[in-house]
Amino acid sequence: WGTVFLITTTLVALLKKENEVSVVKEETQGITDTYKLLFAIIKMPAVLTFCLLILTAKVTVYSMYVSIMAFNAKVSDPLIGGTYMTLLNTVSNLGGNWPSTVALWLVDPLTVKECVGASNQNCRTPDAVELCKKLGGSCVTALDGYYVESIICVFIGFGWWFFLGPKFKKLQDEGSSSWKCKRNN
Repeated sequence: WGTVFLITTTLVALLKKENEVSVVKEETQGITDTYKLLFAIIKMPAVLTFCLLILTAKVTVYSMYVSIMAFNAKVSDPLIGGTYMTLLNTVSNLGGNWPSTVALWLVDPLTVKECVGASNQNCRTPDAVELCKKLGGSCVTALDGYYVESIICVFIGFGWWFFLGPKFKKLQDEGSSSWKCKRNN
């Protein structure tokens, strides 16, 4: 399934084009109408399928989390107890959280915007965006940073898998003595 995900994600990143849609003012609805609309949206086959896939994906993420914790418990030195587990769990949590923060932060710097309607202008900084607007232009996204980042992440993922995957296999096959601390009594 991982391979299917990587291939389809890469194809979507390469082939999908964004549609320009004009922003329409939302109508204010009461809470009852809003919930009726919500249920109508959820009953749509595409939305329902998407929700089920996301819920399934979360189950697999948590299954992986449980597997990592079980591995940490298996290799932890029982003579040290909680200290060993705390270290491994902290590193696991840090390793699982910082990439999403960095990925979200990188979308803007990787996005390329052009000033349309004003000559010799760009939209690289907030000041440049304002200048573009003052000169009668508007900033248009020429290259969405999300797609750039998706392609970069696919290459990083494959590189990581090919270069570091065997190291994880080797660690998994290590004997229990490799995980015990040398103690000076």
